[in-house]
Amino acid sequence: MTYYQASLAQLSNLFSPANVGGVNLDVLAPGRTLLEVADGLKLALTDVERAYIDNVPPGLQQAVRAALRSAIDRPTRLAVTFGGVPDRFFHVRIFETSGGMSIILHGPVPDTYSQALA
Repeated sequence: MTYYQASLAQLSNLFSPANVGGVNLDVLAPGRTLLEVADGLKLALTDVERAYIDNVPPGLQQAVRAALRSAIDRPTRLAVTFGGVPDRFFHVRIFETSGGMSIILHGPVPDTYSQALA
């Protein structure tokens, strides 16, 4: 699961307190898929990661995108941390406090998932 954690670390770094000010709000425009968001953020993703993200249900993709947009579309941008939890089905947990936001993606273990795609 190393690459999955690396992708989440890229996101956490991009949305860290030191970097969140540089995130372009337009990248998170309504209706964009998570792959479009990832491309706009210039994340380095493998083909397997791209396939995994593409298969996150559309409603969950929009929930994550909207939460990210909400975090930065305010006078004082919120830092966002990301995490992943192996699970049987995709679902998302989003937490917000005055100090920041956390987005936890639950889903099939990516290595197992990529084998299922083959």
